[in-house]
Amino acid sequence: MVNCDDSGSGKPSLRLVTKDTEAYWTTEDVAEFLRVSTKTVGRLRVKRGLPSVVLIDRTRRYSPAAIKAWVAAQEST
Repeated sequence: MVNCDDSGSGKPSLRLVTKDTEAYWTTEDVAEFLRVSTKTVGRLRVKRGLPSVVLIDRTRRYSPAAIKAWVAAQEST
């Protein structure tokens, strides 16, 4: 959520407010975690349901918790 607040300067200032502090992973981060290529991460997302969270400026971001849960689910099948 973005709050606009006028600090008296005549210009609104933007401040990013987040509910949790978990940083999202990039495709490169996920590839490093899984020890695969970024191309394989893309294939896993499309064919095996690897969960991506959000697109930020055309860059896919992943929740570390969701990725770890997905890996655990793959291990149990």
